[in-house]
Amino acid sequence: MKVETLLKTPGIPKEDDGPVFAAPHEAKIFAIVVQLSERGLFDWKEWADTFSAEIAEAEKTSYEPNRDYYPCWMRALEKLLTERDLLSKPMMEEAAQNTIDNWPHPDHVAQRKPVGISAASSRN
Repeated sequence: MKVETLLKTPGIPKEDDGPVFAAPHEAKIFAIVVQLSERGLFDWKEWADTFSAEIAEAEKTSYEPNRDYYPCWMRALEKLLTERDLLSKPMMEEAAQNTIDNWPHPDHVAQRKPVGISAASSRN
């Protein structure tokens, strides 16, 4: 599936120029899923079915799209990867601990625009 087609999917937060992400990890999980599908790890229908099942499960309790949309993406991806023996529970626990151990500084602020090199820096 091409990103252009994916962006037409209902429910994906977006503006005129593309998807909107509240945090860097949302953009990363979005890109990971698109890339893995494009590389043939799973087809888009399988992804949509797995993701829809995660949304349906979350809706049984207190699903809020702005809060729970990308966590459902993550759980759906973990499910697909574990079903294919590409990800194990110990691997997930290690990754989670690594994230906790290397959490961004509280002053870290995600920016929508790419980082640029100032003219003064490029003369050195």
